[in-house]
Amino acid sequence: MLFLQNLYASIYRRIEHSTEKISGYKKEIITVVLAHVIAFYYLSIRMFSTQLSSIGIGEFDRICFFAVLILAISIFAAGKHNDAYELNRKTAWIYSALSICLIVSVIVCRFIPERNADIFVIILLVPIVIFMLKDEKAFYRLILKIAAAFVNIGVILHVLNLLFARQTEGDSGGYQGLISNPNTLAMVLLPTLFSAIFLYSIKSNKKYYLFVVAYTAGIIVMTQSRTSFGMAAIGIICWAVFSIRYGNEFAQNVRKQILAVVLLLVVMVAGIFVTDKLNELVAVKSDNQTATTETEDSSWDQIINKSKVRMDTGLNGLLSGRVELWKYYTEDITVFGHDSVTAAKERENDGITLGAHNTLIYYLYTNGASVALFMLFFQAAGCIYVITSVFRCKDYSGGRSVRIRSELFTSMIIPAYCAGGLVEELSRVGGWGVTLMFYLAMTRVFIKKIEPGSCREKHSFISHRKGRH
Repeated sequence: MLFLQNLYASIYRRIEHSTEKISGYKKEIITVVLAHVIAFYYLSIRMFSTQLSSIGIGEFDRICFFAVLILAISIFAAGKHNDAYELNRKTAWIYSALSICLIVSVIVCRFIPERNADIFVIILLVPIVIFMLKDEKAFYRLILKIAAAFVNIGVILHVLNLLFARQTEGDSGGYQGLISNPNTLAMVLLPTLFSAIFLYSIKSNKKYYLFVVAYTAGIIVMTQSRTSFGMAAIGIICWAVFSIRYGNEFAQNVRKQILAVVLLLVVMVAGIFVTDKLNELVAVKSDNQTATTETEDSSWDQIINKSKVRMDTGLNGLLSGRVELWKYYTEDITVFGHDSVTAAKERENDGITLGAHNTLIYYLYTNGASVALFMLFFQAAGCIYVITSVFRCKDYSGGRSVRIRSELFTSMIIPAYCAGGLVEELSRVGGWGVTLMFYLAMTRVFIKKIEPGSCREKHSFISHRKGRH
C-alpha cells in the first residue's frame, strides 16, 4: 500500500502539471459528464451485454474502459490537498495482504485475461481513489456527482421499462423490465435507491428524490429479489440511525430529522404499492392486448409468500440452495484457488454459476482460502468503521459538515454490500454499480485526519509536496 502510495505520488505530480491550466469550472463539468458515463456504463453492460459481445466488445474491453473512467474521474475530481492525512496502517496491511494474495492467485491459476484485468482493477482502484481524493471536500463533491448520475440514469431506466417492458398480466414471476433477469434488475437499481436516499438527506430538491426512492423501492419489490430487498433494508436502517444520530447536521434539530426519516419510510412503503398498481394498469395480456385486470396477488404478497415457502424447507431452501453449494465447494479448496479450466469444468458438472452464490465462497474456490480470508477481514474493517462512526462526534472538529455527510454515504453502502456479498457474488467491480460504491466508500476507512504540526505529518498524504517519498 505504501509502495503504491509513493508510485501514485510520482504519477500524480506529472498529471497535476498537465491539467493545472484547466479551470476549476471546466473540471467540474468534465467530472459531471464522467460520472454519468460511469452510471450509463453499468446500465448498458446489463442491457446490451449480448449486443456488445456480438460486435467484438468483450468483457476484457469493458473492464479496461471502466479502469480508464475511474482514473479519469479521479484526476479531474482531485482537490487541493489542504488537509493532512495518514494511512490507517492496520487497514492498509489488510488490503496489502489481500492484493498480494490476489496477485499470487493470478500467477498460480493462470486465469483468463478478463479475470486478471478485473483483479488488477480491484488492487489498484482503492489506492488511486485514496491518493487522488485525499482532500475531504473533493471526495464529497465526487460522491455527490456520482450519486446524482446514478439517480438520473435510474430514472431513465424506469421510464424505458414502463414504456417498453410491461409485465404480463397475471404473471407471478419477478418483474425484469428490459434486463434479462429480475435479480439483475434489482441489483442494477440498488445504487439508484441508495443515491436518492443520500441526496434526499442533503439536497434541497427533496420531492424529486422522494419520488425516485418510492418508485425504485417499488420496482425492487416487484422483482421479488430477496437479496436486493435485504440489502436495501440494511442500508436504510444504517442511514436512519446515522442521520438521527447527527440530526443537528441534517435538520435544525433531532426531532425534525426523525420526522424526515419517518417521512421517507412512509413514502417508500406507499411507493411500493403505488408502483405495483401502476404496473398492473399497464400490464399486457399474452396476446399483447392492454388489460386493466389486477393480478391475484400484489408483488409484495408474492415476495412474502415466496419467503414463507422457502422458510418451510429450512435455511438451505430459504437461501435457494446456497447452503448445499457452500458445503460442496468448501470440500475442495486450496490456498490460492483453482485454475480457470478446472473451475469451468465444475460449473459444467453442477450446472450452476459459481459466482452467483456468495462473494466469499466465490473467492474461496476460485482464488483460494487466503483471498477469502483477507476479503473477510477487509469487509469486517469497513463494518467496524461504520459502527464507530456513529459515536465519533467529538472527532469532527474541522470540516464537520463535509465529513459527517461523507460518512452518511459510507454508513449506507458498506454494510449493505457486506450483507449482499454473503448470498451474491459482488466481487467484480465491472459488474455492479453498488460494488464500485463499496470501494469508493471503503477509501474513507483507509485514511485518518491528523492535526497540523503533528509528528505524524511526515507520513501524511501531502508529504510528497515537501519532498518526502
